[in-house]
Amino acid sequence: LLVVTGHAISSIWGDEYGCNNFLYKFIYSFHMPLFMFISGYVVYKPNKNKSTNKLLSKTSYLLYPYIIWAIIDSLIYHNSVYNHVISKVHGGLWFLLCLYEIFLLLFLLEIISTSFNKSCKFWKDIFIFGVPACILIITNKFIYQTDIAIYLNFDMLAIHYKYFIVGYLTRKYIKLHNLFDSDIFAFISFLTFLAGLYIICNPS
Repeated sequence: LLVVTGHAISSIWGDEYGCNNFLYKFIYSFHMPLFMFISGYVVYKPNKNKSTNKLLSKTSYLLYPYIIWAIIDSLIYHNSVYNHVISKVHGGLWFLLCLYEIFLLLFLLEIISTSFNKSCKFWKDIFIFGVPACILIITNKFIYQTDIAIYLNFDMLAIHYKYFIVGYLTRKYIKLHNLFDSDIFAFISFLTFLAGLYIICNPS
């Protein structure tokens, strides 16, 4: 709903240089990170089967619809399928490709976590799942806007993986869940959010 509202506001009040509408900036300050956080939160299940069947199911849920819609959209607008599948915005469905890439990475990291963190130590999982986030962010600095980065939707992966994995670990570890659920943390987060929103709305 927030995505649709944001696009509607942009279409009505925006221009080629962006949209200065306050509601638009408010929505875009948190809606996709929240989406990724919730996705990570709901995907974790204790003792979940990590078989390749789960990975194949994500292919049917995310990758196939991404490609099929790209073909339909290209036919409607008489554009090449290439532009819709591998262009900079990936036909507007970049988030499906981004989620699929995150699940590929998660599948590998869960195997590593199961092998090296059998006792479920919080700090070990912070390292196992956190180091890739740092690697993605640093790598993106060097390959940003290159052809390979655009093809792989790498900038979106680097941005949104960290939100997904925070949601995942929040569901997995009660101590992190309790932290996010505390009144003090909520208050500090709200003040930080307001400060960030003020900076977004007043960049000068």
